Amino acid sequence: MGDLSKNLKNAAVSAILGLLSGVVTCATLASPMWLPFSGIVFALFLSLYSWWWEGLRYRWRMIGFILVTTSAFWIAVLVGLFGTHGGIESPDFEENILFVGGVVGTALVALARYIFLSGVQNRSTLIWRVGLISLVGGVLGAAGGSVNTSIGKGQVASLIPVFMVWQGCIAPLLVVLFPSSSMSGEIPLQPSSPVPTKRSLPLPVWKKLVMLVAFVFLAFWLVRGIRLQRQTAQPRIQPGSVSPATK
Repeated sequence: MGDLSKNLKNAAVSAILGLLSGVVTCATLASPMWLPFSGIVFALFLSLYSWWWEGLRYRWRMIGFILVTTSAFWIAVLVGLFGTHGGIESPDFEENILFVGGVVGTALVALARYIFLSGVQNRSTLIWRVGLISLVGGVLGAAGGSVNTSIGKGQVASLIPVFMVWQGCIAPLLVVLFPSSSMSGEIPLQPSSPVPTKRSLPLPVWKKLVMLVAFVFLAFWLVRGIRLQRQTAQPRIQPGSVSPATK
């Protein structure tokens, strides 16, 4: 009964933070300048939950979770766009980017939670839990896109319910399916010391490599996104028009 009460409380708190992250993410869509940073919002709110509510005070693990979760957002977008073939104006844009991209992005977020903040699970349990939450994530993305007609027209308006629905529902599922675990162990201060002390266990090398790959990926797309924003903001000279400097 105690575990059930604790799980329900954790799910409720994470759901509230997930909804708040959805609101903040939607606010970033109002300005093209903030669009490259949209993916980090959910990661920051979930990290705040883990740090404050779950007591996981592990700086590098939090950074790893933020990097991989933020990368998951952009990988989901790229997967969706790749599936449309015709880009953002393609008629199957929403179907692909919201469902297929949602499945891929949710799987990566779940793995980020498991790798950096959750306890060890056996392979079969991990596979079915990642598969379950990924399918739910794809369905939530598609469901969020289906209610865009009541909010407004355009790609930005259609994404608002997607972020609200997905982030508000996936956050508690992550907490329930991938419960937090202490990453500290009894380590002697010195080899001959009879009194051990609790210290945070170091990250394995492969997890550090995952963090490095995520960092390089995000750095590349952040620079690329900022350049595209600047190019879009520059006024275009129509053919045959005369610039003010040549008058």
